[in-house]
Amino acid sequence: MSTARGKVRIHRAAVTAATLAFVALSSFSAPAFADPPLSPDEVRAERRIREDRPLWREALALPDDLLLMLAWPLKHALFWAEGERLDRRVGDLFVNPFHRRTEDQE
Repeated sequence: MSTARGKVRIHRAAVTAATLAFVALSSFSAPAFADPPLSPDEVRAERRIREDRPLWREALALPDDLLLMLAWPLKHALFWAEGERLDRRVGDLFVNPFHRRTEDQE
């Protein structure tokens, strides 16, 4: 019985060694079949590929671009109006248009 177990262990070791050898040899032989590296000029040519947007896509993007350009000033104007309490100042102007409010009255 002990000889059968020994044969199984030797068989397992042989299968494991064969598998490892196959993986090692296949990984070493893979670069041999690979394409040669590109020259620096070909690499630069591939890197400079640009795709121009068609005119219809640019026309569709105009409203979005316009909103992006107007968003920053609008945001800062709204934050300024909130910080200056512009709503109260406009309300005071309509309630009492001839009275000028001073800083110590706030």
